[in-house]
Amino acid sequence: MATQANRSEALLQQLTAEGLLDDQFTQLLQLQDESSPEFIDEVITLFIDDTTSKMQKLEGLLAQPQANFAEVDPVVHQLKGSSASFGAAAITQLTVQLREACQACNLHQCQACFMQIHAAFLHLSESLKQLQSMYAAGE
Repeated sequence: MATQANRSEALLQQLTAEGLLDDQFTQLLQLQDESSPEFIDEVITLFIDDTTSKMQKLEGLLAQPQANFAEVDPVVHQLKGSSASFGAAAITQLTVQLREACQACNLHQCQACFMQIHAAFLHLSESLKQLQSMYAAGE
C-alpha cells in the first residue's frame, strides 16, 4: 500500500515540478477526510468539465476572423479565476498572458496563448484523471 501512496505522491510532485499545479491544489487535497471521501474526485471532475466548457467557448470565439474581444475577455477572466482557485498554476499564468493579448486586441497573440493553454490543460487533465484512478484504487 505504501508503494501505491508513493505513486500518487510522485505524480503530484511531478505536476508541481512541471509548474502545472501549485500549493493551492495541495490545500484542496487536505480538505478531504472520512466525512467526504469523494471530495477530491468531485473537485477534479468539476474543474475538468468547467475548464473544457470554457476552452470550447474560447476556441469558438478566437476562431472568428474578427474576434469580439469584449466577449473573449470575461471568459478568460473566469478561466483564470477557476484555475487559480484549483491550483492549476501553468494555466493561471498563461491566462494572464491571454488576457493581456485580449486587452491589446491582438488576435494572433490570443490564438498563440490559447494553444499554450490548450496544451497545458490536456496534459494536466490527463494527469488528473490518472490521479483520480489512483485515489479510487486506494493509492
